[in-house]
Amino acid sequence: MPVSSCTDVGYTGSGPPGGFEFYGFHRGWAVYSPDGGVNRCDTPIVTIAVALLGIGSASLGYERSQR
Repeated sequence: MPVSSCTDVGYTGSGPPGGFEFYGFHRGWAVYSPDGGVNRCDTPIVTIAVALLGIGSASLGYERSQR
């Protein structure tokens, strides 16, 4: 399963970098910066979908086990 890849694009702002910034989707990849522009990361949309499906299945299983 492919995972994220990040590159250091540098930060040229005058203040401290901010938080998470989402840039959009490009050719099936989600492009974002987890630290306000210092690093730029790409994650395949398939990875995000599988992670959400896994989290949803786990929470549904937990809910059913509590009955």
